[in-house]
Amino acid sequence: MASSKVVDSSSRGWIFKFLPVLLSCLLGIVVRHLRTPTAVDVAVDKPTSTNGVVHDASSPSLSTTTSSSSSSSSLSTLSTCSLTDEQFLNDPNLQTLSFDIGYGPQEFRAYVTPDVATYYQKPPGSMGPPQTMHHGGWAAKFVNISPFRVRLFWDPGHGRLGSPTDILEPMESTGSASFDTHAFYLTPVEDESVILARFVVKSPQSVYYYDAITVEGNEEATQQNMAALNEEQKEAYMDHMTSRKFAKHYFEFTGREYLVTYPRNAPMHKIWPASYFGQEHWVTSSETHFVEMPRDEELGRIAKYGRSRVLKEDEPRLLQEYRSKEEPMLNMTLKVISCSPRAFEINNFLSQTEVDHILYLTAGLSLHRSSTAGHTTRIDPDRDTTKDTRTSLNTWLSREHDPIIDAIYRRAADLLRIDEALLRPRSPEEYPHLPNTRSLAEAMQLVHYDPGQEYTAHHDFGYGDFRKKNQPARFATLLLYLNEGMVGGETSFPKWVNAETGRGLDVEPEPGKAVLFYSQLPDGNMDNWSLHAALPVEKDSHNNKGGNDFAMTSYMHPLCFTIPTRGALKGVSAEDFVTNHLDDQTSDEILSDETQKQQVIDAIATKPSKNAKTKDGEGGGAGGTNPISKRLEEIKTRMLALPPSDDDDDEEEEDKKPAAKKAKTSDGTEDAIVAYAKAMKVYSTMKNDDLKSVLRWNLGYGMTGTKDVLMLRCLDGHVNGRLARCPTCFNGKLNLKDEDAGETIICKGYYDEDSARHIPCAYAVPVSFAPRLQPWYATQPTEEQIEEMEAITEAHKALADGKGGISSSSGGSGVPPELVEAAKALDDQWGDADNKTKAQLIVDISTSGAIKLDLPQDEKKARIAVGKMILSNQGASALELVELVMKEFGVATVKEEAKAKQKSAMEHACVVPANAGIVQAFQELGDYYFKEGNSNAGLTYKKAITAISSLDYEITAANAMGLGKGKTKLVGIGKSTAEKIHEFYSTGTIQKLVEKRMINS
Repeated sequence: MASSKVVDSSSRGWIFKFLPVLLSCLLGIVVRHLRTPTAVDVAVDKPTSTNGVVHDASSPSLSTTTSSSSSSSSLSTLSTCSLTDEQFLNDPNLQTLSFDIGYGPQEFRAYVTPDVATYYQKPPGSMGPPQTMHHGGWAAKFVNISPFRVRLFWDPGHGRLGSPTDILEPMESTGSASFDTHAFYLTPVEDESVILARFVVKSPQSVYYYDAITVEGNEEATQQNMAALNEEQKEAYMDHMTSRKFAKHYFEFTGREYLVTYPRNAPMHKIWPASYFGQEHWVTSSETHFVEMPRDEELGRIAKYGRSRVLKEDEPRLLQEYRSKEEPMLNMTLKVISCSPRAFEINNFLSQTEVDHILYLTAGLSLHRSSTAGHTTRIDPDRDTTKDTRTSLNTWLSREHDPIIDAIYRRAADLLRIDEALLRPRSPEEYPHLPNTRSLAEAMQLVHYDPGQEYTAHHDFGYGDFRKKNQPARFATLLLYLNEGMVGGETSFPKWVNAETGRGLDVEPEPGKAVLFYSQLPDGNMDNWSLHAALPVEKDSHNNKGGNDFAMTSYMHPLCFTIPTRGALKGVSAEDFVTNHLDDQTSDEILSDETQKQQVIDAIATKPSKNAKTKDGEGGGAGGTNPISKRLEEIKTRMLALPPSDDDDDEEEEDKKPAAKKAKTSDGTEDAIVAYAKAMKVYSTMKNDDLKSVLRWNLGYGMTGTKDVLMLRCLDGHVNGRLARCPTCFNGKLNLKDEDAGETIICKGYYDEDSARHIPCAYAVPVSFAPRLQPWYATQPTEEQIEEMEAITEAHKALADGKGGISSSSGGSGVPPELVEAAKALDDQWGDADNKTKAQLIVDISTSGAIKLDLPQDEKKARIAVGKMILSNQGASALELVELVMKEFGVATVKEEAKAKQKSAMEHACVVPANAGIVQAFQELGDYYFKEGNSNAGLTYKKAITAISSLDYEITAANAMGLGKGKTKLVGIGKSTAEKIHEFYSTGTIQKLVEKRMINS
């Protein structure tokens, strides 16, 4: 695969919400009128019509030939690119679909996904099928084919109350990203107790219909229902029926669901080809970089309408004197990082001056909680579950804000090959031949992610009004990055099509870099694989652990969080900045302490420039003072002292050499550094991509970071073995702690798909105590070896649910033999039993033997849960139902064994092993809160875990209350937490934990 930066994308802001350090700028291009002519010539093939059904014979495109009335067009002779119009237009994967849905023979140019081998520039079929992606999400669209307003609910199961997601108007649609087995139901808006329809999401289906008109097998009843519709509703009903018929042909031809309503035209705007990984295109723009900051008085708002917005090709750009003088044109390179979805990275799209300007503007903008695209206020905010999908803060910045922002939009238009006039409002007289004056582009969205905040996997497209000719929906998204040096916070494409890995494609942010991806396919359908997420930020470049910062120290020392440079304050003094602008959101309110407040002021006033060299090197890189570089230098020194013929086994040759001076390591052992030195001989000549490949082969390792970081990970694995999954949360990946150069192994938590949230973990142990797996693969493993590694990982993750560790039996069902025999013994009475009796029988055999399934402790709840399974699986045998129950609830005895292993691991993580009991209780309680969406409560217990783990004396009922007050108070433990610790040591449990277990059972 051609190399491409597969990296970290999203963003993290300060612990103070003023002037967020890291932002993700989102420029969403909304295509509203696919057949609107533009200020440039439009080459449109005339659509053909068969029996009144209009369809495209081929996709239209924008010509780069300027018309006489369009001297302002961005797509002029000044802006050129590497492709011709024909290369944009003639997509080889658009193939003719012939079909008949009752109007006679018709044709449609459908997009067929190419063979994955072509993404690697290899012959089709030479690499087998694409990898099955670990992320099971995709689009779920719900269509209300009825004359009534209905309410859509997500069904959490287990008898719990459903969560409203949207209201569907008559004949309209809604949707969101979902997962296999997720359940939904519809009710009348007026009466939520009446369930009209239920849906269970199951691949590969994405579109689900509630059809209250059609009565299968009864044409007379169908016609009676249609007679009750008004003319507009009848037309809409027939449109839906036509689309459903077409969608079947489309799916058979392409293997893809048709997510829009037929017929929908192909996009009129150009789509950059993405034929193979690493493919590059270039485009030029006269909107060159700003390299100097204009004076404040020159950065006022520009006119929203009028001729002042029209720039002739031969006149200077706005504020040209502050732009780069090296080249008259800006050359931008688009590099393919994903073919499906089509995604490109563009380095240096913004200059550092432009990045600084946007960051400065955020100081004067109000940040609000982000909402999901297209989500309205039709749902009661107190019941709105979509608010948990996006936990970030955001604000909007219009193109008219100032000339720099306007230049960015013009540059984006050149990149997208769209006339810049279409990305802004236009006065009626500006282009009188255009039928409307609306902009196709939304305002620039500035998104700020605090520690632990995220935007879970979603699509940018929505489901527009199908009765509008063009079914408006987002066409493309341009992400502009203003940040770097983060751990976590990736922009992830979890469904990218590839032949190498089931893991998502993560994109690393670099200041000024842009990522472009398309939400639509060349045939007008939405791209289901354009699913993407902004994952939670864990740690910033100043080694704060962000969402996992449980020790609270980072909130108390000003140098532990990012400080703005003096130039970024734009004339505001450091004291004025802290006193009047900085919003203190730390739990300890550090700015209320005059001493700490002054430390913050001093840190800002004395911060060196970004490019200032350190005493020992530049920027803390190799040869600098950061711990990883120092450790690698020690190892390298020892490696160079090894005999030239040393093959890691030639001890006799080593004895002939004079003893080299011993390099000290943190554990003081010569053997350790020799082992690392010998390992370095294996990897010292490797480049970054080679090191990333080694890490990828061994599964579970991050592949972002500097070469030093990648090298240390490889050396650690080579010497000690592959890091296993976390033994305390069972799902999290273990990581080397950068702050001490890998002497500590930590877990940052994991993404829980059921709750669609990140669950932090506080596990931290010395490197010698970390669980390891063998062998370490320094060369590429075979497919069988990869499958074996993945099976070990999945088995370990299953322990948390009590679904792992059971020996397979009964044809591989995994049901323990004792339960198999008990279920088979029910065969004689099973056929005649009613559902209630069957449910009781399954509960009895599942909870009475030596091996018990972990059904709800309340027998009535257990019987109801099993009864629902019986209703959903009519005809299932007793053994099949036991298998379903085990899959849903797990095995209680296995969970007990997993708990014992978890506690043992926590004992290693505690300075005093006897304190592991309360750590285990707090971990379980914190996880419940996180999964409910209460991150504040969850973090309270995670912080307490960190404090308790480092405590050097045993906790008892007698000293527990002192942990929250007085001289013995621990940072991160307050009065309420101390009371729960006292309760645990006095009673052996915590009532709140018991309640959470009951609720979640």
